[in-house]
Amino acid sequence: RVPRMYNAYMLFYERVGVERERESFAVRSGRIRVDVPPPILKDVWTENSLFLRDKLIYATAYFDFVKNVVSLGLEQSPPQGLGDVLKLCVSFLMDTLIHSWELTQVEAWVQAAQIMLPKDALGLERSKWLLKAFMLDAPSGEGSLQMVVSCHWLREGLLHQRDCDAREHITRLLLHAVSNIIQMEPQGCNNHTHPPMPQSHMSMPAGDDHLHEPYLSIYHDQPLLTDFPYSRAYPGGFDPALDPPNDYLPFPRASTVVGEFIDRVLGLLPDLPPHWRHFSHYFLLLSGISRMGTSEKAFLLTRRTVSRCIDVMLQDESPLRHSHKKFFRMGDKLTQPHYGHLAELIADLVCSSEPVCESASDDDEDPAYLPSPVQQESAGMLDEACVTFVRLKKFFLRLLQEEVNPRATQQLGIHLCWRNERISSMVISVACEVVEDANEEDYQALFELLSVLTQMRDGLEQFRAVKFVSGFVAAIVENIGYPDLSTRCLQFLSTMCIQHELVREHVVKTITNPQLHRQASAWYDRCLTDAPQPVKIATEHLAVRAIAFNPPPPRGVPDGLTHALLGSMLSSLERFLHFILAPMQSPRGQSSFRLASYLRVITSILTESGGGPSVFSELLSQHSGYLVEVLDSVNEQRLEIDHNRFETVRLLLAASQHTPSVLDALCTANECMLTHHITVKSNSRAYITYNRLAMQPFLKLLHLCCEHSSDFLEAWVQHENCMWAIQQFCLNHMRCHMEIAHQLMQLSAYCLSTEAPGGGASDCPIRIFRARLLEAACDTMGHNPEACMLPLHTALQPPTRVDVAKAARDTLSDIVELMSTPVDTSLPPGAADIRNNTLMALHTVVVEGVGLGLTADIQKALRQSKQRPAMTKQIFRCLEMPRNNPAALRHAIQALELIQTLMRLDKACSAVCCEEIVDSYADEHCQLMSLADARHAWLETSGDDEAEGGNVMELWPELRGEQNDKTDRLWFALSCEVASEVVEGSSELREQGTAVRLVFSVAIDVLPSGGDALVAAVRLVGNVMGMEASWKDAVGKDEYAKAWVERLLMCYKKRLSEEGVKDTVVKVATVVAAQQWTSRDVKSVTETVLADLVEAAERVGDASNEDEALEELYVSSLPLSVICRVPVLKSSIKLQDQGGETEKRVLEAVASIHGGDSGMKDKIEELLKDYASSMQRK
Repeated sequence: RVPRMYNAYMLFYERVGVERERESFAVRSGRIRVDVPPPILKDVWTENSLFLRDKLIYATAYFDFVKNVVSLGLEQSPPQGLGDVLKLCVSFLMDTLIHSWELTQVEAWVQAAQIMLPKDALGLERSKWLLKAFMLDAPSGEGSLQMVVSCHWLREGLLHQRDCDAREHITRLLLHAVSNIIQMEPQGCNNHTHPPMPQSHMSMPAGDDHLHEPYLSIYHDQPLLTDFPYSRAYPGGFDPALDPPNDYLPFPRASTVVGEFIDRVLGLLPDLPPHWRHFSHYFLLLSGISRMGTSEKAFLLTRRTVSRCIDVMLQDESPLRHSHKKFFRMGDKLTQPHYGHLAELIADLVCSSEPVCESASDDDEDPAYLPSPVQQESAGMLDEACVTFVRLKKFFLRLLQEEVNPRATQQLGIHLCWRNERISSMVISVACEVVEDANEEDYQALFELLSVLTQMRDGLEQFRAVKFVSGFVAAIVENIGYPDLSTRCLQFLSTMCIQHELVREHVVKTITNPQLHRQASAWYDRCLTDAPQPVKIATEHLAVRAIAFNPPPPRGVPDGLTHALLGSMLSSLERFLHFILAPMQSPRGQSSFRLASYLRVITSILTESGGGPSVFSELLSQHSGYLVEVLDSVNEQRLEIDHNRFETVRLLLAASQHTPSVLDALCTANECMLTHHITVKSNSRAYITYNRLAMQPFLKLLHLCCEHSSDFLEAWVQHENCMWAIQQFCLNHMRCHMEIAHQLMQLSAYCLSTEAPGGGASDCPIRIFRARLLEAACDTMGHNPEACMLPLHTALQPPTRVDVAKAARDTLSDIVELMSTPVDTSLPPGAADIRNNTLMALHTVVVEGVGLGLTADIQKALRQSKQRPAMTKQIFRCLEMPRNNPAALRHAIQALELIQTLMRLDKACSAVCCEEIVDSYADEHCQLMSLADARHAWLETSGDDEAEGGNVMELWPELRGEQNDKTDRLWFALSCEVASEVVEGSSELREQGTAVRLVFSVAIDVLPSGGDALVAAVRLVGNVMGMEASWKDAVGKDEYAKAWVERLLMCYKKRLSEEGVKDTVVKVATVVAAQQWTSRDVKSVTETVLADLVEAAERVGDASNEDEALEELYVSSLPLSVICRVPVLKSSIKLQDQGGETEKRVLEAVASIHGGDSGMKDKIEELLKDYASSMQRK
């Protein structure tokens, strides 16, 4: 090591004083010479000599010279001479190089030394020399200060050296030498020690019989080397092989160089604290030796290595702190000692020892008696002192607090806790205690340790689960004021509940029986009510995803723990609601979220259970009355933005869906529903957002109550808040609350649908409500027509009376005016909703009015409006909107039916429709279906002067200059496209009926008999025919159905063989039979089928090509076989089903026609069989 150099400057000061004093000291000429005292002169020259020497020793040229000498020796020396080269190499390394600034060369010198330590006999001797050299003592200081430093090179290389890389390379060199010796010189069964000495050799020398333990005076500051206070499992004694006063050994004497080396290394333990910044590689050396084999572990166990290392680590917290002369503080504010290798050494030794089990089980076949998961090959048992120290709570507390080698700490905990209740309790409690004070970045290691300990299968699973939950929830309560820390803890607890059923079970017990755990009393309620919002969210996830269901939803189903949790929460809600409601109100009129999370958890448990809330019917029935009281209590706060009220409504909605008793309680105490506090402020974003959130479940709950009780429904429509809500949300502020307006109108439509078909008495509440709704819409029409469309459409819901339709007719001009205004694409999405509402209102007024016989009145109102052409164009614009949801499909089909009706009612509208069809839709849609035979106009002259629709055919030359069928094909294609989408995507009868009427009218009025167009219609309406139960009701009018059946059954010849058409005809015929349309309706069709069959049969004998004739006969027989499948029609044509064989049916039909001509019958039978067999061969 380079000595510290000092530079001194001697300054001479001239004293300023009296002139005479200056003259007395004046010198006439020359310099003043002063003799330097000999001691000072000697010290100066000594320092200068040392400086010059060090400058030469640590010069780069000298380093290169020594390196060249060593390299030359490696290349040219014989194997027997490499020992001297090794000595030169190691001596230069330890005496010179590590004290210089060129520490980057240490690695190269260590590699050179390792090359000279091969695994052979010569390498063995050199390795022994190396270890002995590191064990040698060296003098330090001069004169009276001179002292002997033990293990000089060890101290310099592992403790004094400040460079971490240099210490690591030296450690690797020593481990290489130890490994060579162990591999080349096996130790047998003595583990580096001499056999135990006889008792006679362990006795004390003569004259000391009065001393029981004379060695106590020698090791008074190292009690771990004595039997006090812990008896040694591997004692030493007075060894005659040694000379006094060094003949006493605390442990058995080492018999190998490795054993002696380990003893000398362990002897440095008391000197480690001052070198706490550098001693990590010291423990790395011991840990590396321990991993070399069982013998080395056993030797370290005989030296009480575990307890001695822990004693050094704990210092003033050690049980033996009173024996220490002084304590050295290890660590500062910025740096802490690196105990990672120390923990690794202790874990390795402890896991190699036999565990001390304290399990109460005595069954040798119990799985708990299996070795611990980290048990290694046994190297012996732990000494009493080692067992005591390794089980210290303070030791584990230091390991976890300072996050010392988490892997080693985890292994140590597993081994010690295996089948040991006391240690399991201590380790888990310490880990939970550290969680309370740890930083968030330290949580990962703590959580892994707790998870591993909890899932150990040694018979103590229940015990550890109880300890873990008790301690961990207490840690959560302590950290509840720190949202980030509490959230991490709750997330970990959720994971534990999912993975370990015992943990989940005990967590539920801490919630349902809080008196069992005073430290964690009411922790669950506190996390859901008084904690910061992130903690509440994490607790919600814990309750719903981890505690209530196992496995989590959607696979999880409720069990006993789920019912216990829900029952406890409902009971707790009753218990502490009165204490929470009082301070909930804030100065700004907005509530806190104290109850919101608590109620949200209950709602989630009800909605996410596999069987729905019905599995909790009994439990909910017990608390149904109080749930209504909760809503009433929260509603009494009269807060404008109240999330507690919102969550209460959601809870009641979830409970009401499958628990009638809750609906009974709500309908009985209807004031809490009818007087629900709502505030509407269209200029406040906060109020708008809250209303959009809170009104949806409230209106759903209101709808359920109306469906459940007719008395509640009547009370609702008569209550002043009903019309107030409609006025505010649907008329005054509809643009801000579009979703609420639609939902409120759906509720109103349901209420109106309960009106009697005849309208009932004049004082009927529903009739009065319809009139009030229509009056409110008409009153608002003047200043806000956009908002009136949806209520107007709702007021005309069936059953619609003529007087109501007449009242709505007066609004037609305003509706037309509003409909004629183009939609501004720059407006928000609500503009499209307004257009759709207007379309529905126009459709309802026009179509329903025509259906009620108000055709002339509607025509008159249309003619009074100059905006009807523009209105018609905007209806066509509605067809251009994307049809990607059921509502869009409904609006499209309403637009088509409205266009159809307007073309019948008004000539100007009809002309616009033709123009739009030709100009806008022909090129885009005419290729959707092949309708080559569609030649007729969509609207023929009806002869009705009032209709004034005119003949559309007369308009084509004016619009296009020539007549063509492109518009006919287009209109049919567009109608069928939209109708099929509506039929497939809609589930409402009214919408299906609109689609069916549209398709029927197009197919009957436009398309001819037979041809591609009718075949296309057959395929399209096949889906409509699938609605057997409601098809006739959806069609609405019998003339539509009869005409359709007639056209359909006439389209049979050479069409039924096409794919899909035959099945469609069968489906239609089945529907005909199911709807009790008897054979009289299709009598002419049946006769036509039989006549064609007779003609085909007669041509069989006359045809030159019998195959063609038979094919024609076979095709002609298909319609008859189809009709025969319908039971009602079979009796009509006197046919009997004989196993479903078509040939027999045809033969019987032919026989019945020709009066039983057996010759003709036999001939046809033979020909048909031949034809059938030939078709099978093909």
